[in-house]
Amino acid sequence: MKKSYPFALILLGLLLGLAPQMEAQMLGIPGIEVFVKMEPTELTMATRKEFSITLGAKNVGKETKDPNFTATRLEINGLPSPLWDSVVDNGKRPDEWFKLPPGKSIALAWGSIGYNLFRAPGTYELKFFHFQKEIKTVTVTVAENPVTPPPPDTLAPDSGR
Repeated sequence: MKKSYPFALILLGLLLGLAPQMEAQMLGIPGIEVFVKMEPTELTMATRKEFSITLGAKNVGKETKDPNFTATRLEINGLPSPLWDSVVDNGKRPDEWFKLPPGKSIALAWGSIGYNLFRAPGTYELKFFHFQKEIKTVTVTVAENPVTPPPPDTLAPDSGR
């Protein structure tokens, strides 16, 4: 299990003059509110394609800032998801993704991501972080595909017609 020593890191940062950078690492970016939506939380193996992640931010400050979405991390059952790093770091993004003006919000959604996140039936705990700050935790349950019974008329006894 990975241990963290925030007090020791902050003290070291103060000694080295790195306090502003370390504060962002621990608490996020002042004036930027990051949000994430992960849904639905009840799936089957057949419907896991419906799972999506929406990531966004709102600038509640007075200056244009980079929300630094590349500093997000998704953990699944306590392990980092390499898929998320690839998803968030790649692709065309609007300018606001990197330079969010005051009072503005930006959000992007990734659908059909469940096939790659949930390889088998089970219960998954997803934790989402921005820098070291936990933004959201959800539990996703993926069930086996339901067995569909045959239509009722095929179960009726032969009437001798």
